[in-house]
Amino acid sequence: VGRRLVAARLLRAGDVVHSEEPLLAWRRQPAETAAQQLLCERPDLLSAGRLAMAVAAQKGPALAAFRAAPRDVQEKVIGLQSSCACSTAPLAAAVAAVAAGKERDARALGAAVLNSFDFEPDSHEAVFAVASQLEHSCAPNLTFEASGHAPRLGLWRASRSIALGEALSVTYLQRKELRRLVDRRRRLLYEKQGFICQCGRCLAEGGDGWRPTGAEEGTMRGATARSTTWEASAVPAQPNDLRLTGPLPTCSHSTAGAAASTDGGSMASVSTLPPWVAEWQADPVKVVVRDGVDAAAISAWLSDDGRSLRLAGPPGGGCLHIEMPRPLPVGARLARS
Repeated sequence: VGRRLVAARLLRAGDVVHSEEPLLAWRRQPAETAAQQLLCERPDLLSAGRLAMAVAAQKGPALAAFRAAPRDVQEKVIGLQSSCACSTAPLAAAVAAVAAGKERDARALGAAVLNSFDFEPDSHEAVFAVASQLEHSCAPNLTFEASGHAPRLGLWRASRSIALGEALSVTYLQRKELRRLVDRRRRLLYEKQGFICQCGRCLAEGGDGWRPTGAEEGTMRGATARSTTWEASAVPAQPNDLRLTGPLPTCSHSTAGAAASTDGGSMASVSTLPPWVAEWQADPVKVVVRDGVDAAAISAWLSDDGRSLRLAGPPGGGCLHIEMPRPLPVGARLARS
């Protein structure tokens, strides 16, 4: 993913391949400060879902920097994004919600989300005219570092020998994420960046051919009103059809805990499950929220085949996976309270 830049000569490990000043740079705000400021400025985002809130809180300073930049800089920034990656990805929907219908803002936010580099440890982020167009790989041949004081110069070094004509690449994943198996990496990249990775490493490793479900591709609605519903590809199940297993180890906010099962609709070993899940009913599948957690803080994904439902709570709240041992018929609604 990205525009293909190739080596014009043989490069050795450690060589500086490219250096560039930021096109646009901004300072990240502490998460709590950003969230409080955001709610004052954009209370409407409460109804846009958790992902939109996160994008607005994390990338709000980028949008402010973009609006304050000269017109020629703005044009270069929006030129990095003709659209926000996969138009059906939850990330793209979140960016669109934050931009509130303004195409230029949406493209600037898309660049901030998809094309920015972190300047550590001074908490700056930046986009670059050339380097932000480098393609992603799960086996990158370039590393990024910063030089000087803010706004700092970006340096890209060869992490290994690079042959003449070989594509230059960076990674959008953290070092620990690069050690994940291919399906997990693809899911992370889809959730964070909005695309399904087809880099050489992912294609070579194969995996299970992970693809987002229809529910994951659609916009997750997060209204604050109770009984918000999602159209789902499953009808109500009987209590004994459901098995609760959680929290999910693959969830970014997972917490330690053992699996729990249900018998006739009563939950066993509730202490092992996230506290915001009190009980469930099967007509329709309903998540009952307690402990002061707003229903809008719960996100849900239902698989196309009707076999599994994943619930993710607020940061630190854990996740839950509901598995249906047999596929459920098509046509019902999935509700939360």
